Formats: sequence, structure tokens, C-alpha cells
Amino acid sequence: MGPQLLVETLQSQCELLSFLPHPAILRGLCSWDFGMRGLSVMHFARLATPERWELTQRYDMTDFSPKNKLLMLALPATIDDLIEALDGLAYVVDNFCQSDVVEILRTARAFMTQLRVTTGPPDAMVLFELAPG
Repeated sequence: MGPQLLVETLQSQCELLSFLPHPAILRGLCSWDFGMRGLSVMHFARLATPERWELTQRYDMTDFSPKNKLLMLALPATIDDLIEALDGLAYVVDNFCQSDVVEILRTARAFMTQLRVTTGPPDAMVLFELAPG
């Protein structure tokens, strides 16, 4: 599947996604711009419907040019926030990426789940460092 079809498909399935399919997020996803390029797993965090609606109204959801920058994202407060964001990304990856990428995300989720169960609550700096990409 090419980038254009991926973006069109995700935007047409907007109601099924837990995250905001902002053009800069989808553009970054197509080129896998995680880490130093700015895209973070936290861009795929669940948004409440009213918040998603408000953001959809605020931003031009059809402008895929570089002038449409990535949104500021909330830092994770708990490991559950990271797991939830991984789940949002996993929905896309499960449907549109190769099996190697799917396996990497499943492994990351399993690691986060094990970390949640076997350790005490991490502080904010640890969560910031754990937030993939």
C-alpha cells in the first residue's frame, strides 16, 4: 500500500481510531519519522471524543504540506499511558505494515506490560525516557 492510499484509508476510518489522524502524524507515519524526527508513540495516544472533535475543528486535516507541523503531545503520566499509545499505533501497524513491524510493537507492548507488573510506579523522567520515539 502506498502512502497516499494509507493516508486516505486512515482518514476515512477516523471514527475507528483512538488517536487524531492529523496530517503531520500521518505524514510522519508514512516515512517512519520516530525519534529525532519528532514523531512519538504518544502521538497515537487515545483522545476523548470531545477533545478529538475540537482538534479536528482547529486544524486543517487536509493539509499534508510540511507547514502543518506535529502537534505538541502530552507526556505519559503512567506506563498505562504508554501502553495505550502503543495500542493506538498497533491498530495502524496491524492493518498496514509488514509482520516484522507488528512483532516489534507486540514485543514493546509486552515489555511495557511486564515493566508495569514487576516494578513500582516510575517517576516522570523514567516515563519520558521510555516513551518510544
